[in-house]
Amino acid sequence: MDGSIRPLVEGKTDVEIKDTELTKAQVQELSKLIKEKADMASLILRNDQLGDGDIADIGDAIGQSPSDDIKMLNLNVNKIGPDGVSHVVNIIRQKPDLKLLLMHGNPLRDEGINVLVNGLVNLLPPEKIQSYKIRQINSTAKVMAKNVIDEAMRSESLQSLVSRGSAASQHSESHDSDAASTISEPVSEGKGGGGFRLTELDIGDCDITDTGADHVAKLIAMNTTIQVLNLSVNSKISVDGWKTIGEALKSNKTIKTLSLDYNKLGDEGAKVIADNLKRNKSLECLDLEGNDIGDKGGQALLSMVRFNTRLKDITLMPGNNSMSTKIQDDIKMAMALNHN
Repeated sequence: MDGSIRPLVEGKTDVEIKDTELTKAQVQELSKLIKEKADMASLILRNDQLGDGDIADIGDAIGQSPSDDIKMLNLNVNKIGPDGVSHVVNIIRQKPDLKLLLMHGNPLRDEGINVLVNGLVNLLPPEKIQSYKIRQINSTAKVMAKNVIDEAMRSESLQSLVSRGSAASQHSESHDSDAASTISEPVSEGKGGGGFRLTELDIGDCDITDTGADHVAKLIAMNTTIQVLNLSVNSKISVDGWKTIGEALKSNKTIKTLSLDYNKLGDEGAKVIADNLKRNKSLECLDLEGNDIGDKGGQALLSMVRFNTRLKDITLMPGNNSMSTKIQDDIKMAMALNHN
């Protein structure tokens, strides 16, 4: 694209510039126009070859813009890396009414996901951060207690005692559980802020591995305002990474739509997701297209759908899933029952 971009910005509440390579001069011109614009509702800069320096300029401009009703920022398919993510977080901090943040296809990598998640977490009210940390302590305490009990049970003398005093053992276990559930020591992580109102986050195809999955799981576990989460095409995440995300999804109460398409989950990954989503209370739509899921994974998904009647839609085809027609039909029938 050559020349001025002014005609694409002036007089428009929804600014859209896509599929072009913006020059440095055009980025500077865009930044100047944004600073002066008071009625911008959305900004779409998709596939414009924007890098970290570009988003720094544009982010500063958005922060200074008198437009306070920006609802969507689409930065899909650019070249924004970890250094640029901090500027995106600043945009959310300065424009907390932003609803949709789309960063699909940017090389954020694990480091960038860490910056994004920690940035969002530190925008949350202190009480939500505190609640999350307490839950983490409780969970760790329960795991430690279970490990101690398991180790002790390997002792023959203790096994003999337990066999003669199972009632006492049950009482002790109940007491340990109660103690873990009442841990409330203060834990700080950042000062917290006034929150954010994101309802949709797209971080698909962002080159995330298991380390990044840990960060994503943290965000999921915080039960933020995010209702639509796209994690598609992050196929470097292993089954272990999906286990971590699955554990967070088990207790999540806010996400309604989750996209995991083209992640090479296979049967094992599908089972991990299905087992954890059985107890999820919020999810309604799940996209698993293109994950090489066969009959074993399909059976796990069928069991999940029958158990969790809140789920209303699962996308399995088209794509390279290879489960039998019968299992697909059984899943569809269970979905239909969930709609009733």
